[in-house]
Amino acid sequence: MVVIPTADRVNYLDALMKCDKNTGKEPFKGANATLEQTKPFCDYLHDFVVRKLEYAVQLIKGEISDISETDDKQQKEPISSSDVSVNVSVNVSVNKKIIDIMVQIPSITAREMARILSVNERTIYRQIDILKAENKIERVGSDKTGYWRVKG
Repeated sequence: MVVIPTADRVNYLDALMKCDKNTGKEPFKGANATLEQTKPFCDYLHDFVVRKLEYAVQLIKGEISDISETDDKQQKEPISSSDVSVNVSVNVSVNKKIIDIMVQIPSITAREMARILSVNERTIYRQIDILKAENKIERVGSDKTGYWRVKG
């Protein structure tokens, strides 16, 4: 499964619209489309997957530390003045990073997240429990073969 982030929605829809122009908007025509007619979407998907894999390799190698590839507007989360506690700020930051990692690599394990974020694996499990309780994430499938679904 490929999850297209909201920040890339315009490019995704543009590729689909180009395919619609090539094949026609009737579903039966699209179902029998040739590779040439679907080339805009194939190119988009190829570039998207290559970008994500390159990003994941850089992240795992420690070449980059920025967790998210989305635009600056999406990165800014207003923190209220009541969030003055260091622990609250750190947890918000870790939770945001965990969610960003899950969006980028839905099949990631808690152990891999702990290694990427340089925190204890137990910290990841604790934050995952909090995110599940807040209904922000859910695990789909088994721990071994499943993936993370980020809810809004």
